[in-house]
Amino acid sequence: MNERMIAIMEMMQKQIVRIDAQQANYQRYKARSVFYRGKKDDDRHSHEMQIKKMALSRLGAAYNKCLTQINNQI
Repeated sequence: MNERMIAIMEMMQKQIVRIDAQQANYQRYKARSVFYRGKKDDDRHSHEMQIKKMALSRLGAAYNKCLTQINNQI
């Protein structure tokens, strides 16, 4: 692997750790939240899917941002 790929991997790893922390925060929020009391499982599932889609889109945006930063440095 060349330097560019290594730099991309390191930046992506930082973003993944950040997204994992966001997911953990959400899980803690969900555990103590009153939001889910009396809700159907479908609502819960769709809400979790929204959170996962948001995390994936953030990861994609982070990847693009990393690529542009590296391209600007080269």
